[in-house]
Amino acid sequence: MTSPAWIASRRTAYWVILWFLLRVLDVVVAGGVIAAVVWGLIKV
Repeated sequence: MTSPAWIASRRTAYWVILWFLLRVLDVVVAGGVIAAVVWGLIKV
């Protein structure tokens, strides 16, 4: 069950998930910054 290929594929899947979460977080942060800037422009 614990074959090198299985471990490698699992590690790859882990990194793909981690990368995906970081991309989502990046988009959320960027969206929040843009929303704050737009909100600031509207308020002024």
